[in-house]
Amino acid sequence: MFFCGVAYPNRIALMRQIDDFLSRHVVEILGAGWPDTLRCAVNRRLTPAQMADYAAAARLTLNIGRDLDVANRRLSLPQATPGPRTFEVALSGSTQAFFVTGLEICEHFEPDTEILLVDGAGDIARAIERSLDEPEAIETIARRAQARALREHTYRHRAARLLDFSRLTVPA
Repeated sequence: MFFCGVAYPNRIALMRQIDDFLSRHVVEILGAGWPDTLRCAVNRRLTPAQMADYAAAARLTLNIGRDLDVANRRLSLPQATPGPRTFEVALSGSTQAFFVTGLEICEHFEPDTEILLVDGAGDIARAIERSLDEPEAIETIARRAQARALREHTYRHRAARLLDFSRLTVPA
């Protein structure tokens, strides 16, 4: 399993809950700000290209959002869509264990068919065990997510949506 990200408080709390389990498996929990008390995490930043390579090599990539709204501090609006890393990981060919804070993800990927939804340490442990017990099923999920991302979720698709929207809102 792979995860890369800044050690925001919600991520640290989750990793503390599952540290013993993760430490017994092959995992790469990377990023910045991880406490030394976590055995499963390493403070190492990755470039975007390295991040893509790690995700492509991982059978399972953990996707945990952040509670801290960095880009949106003034208004603290919740994001309406999953972050770009969600789509990049899908394109890389890794199955995602997506930590659910809302069901917006279901508009982009089908649960259990294109993405695994997790809601805590127990679900993450079960996803890892499933990836070990059913590697073909996990790879099938990754292929389906990759195909859907290519079909519907590239930057070209997003740009086309923006252009369509701008035509509707800008008077001629």
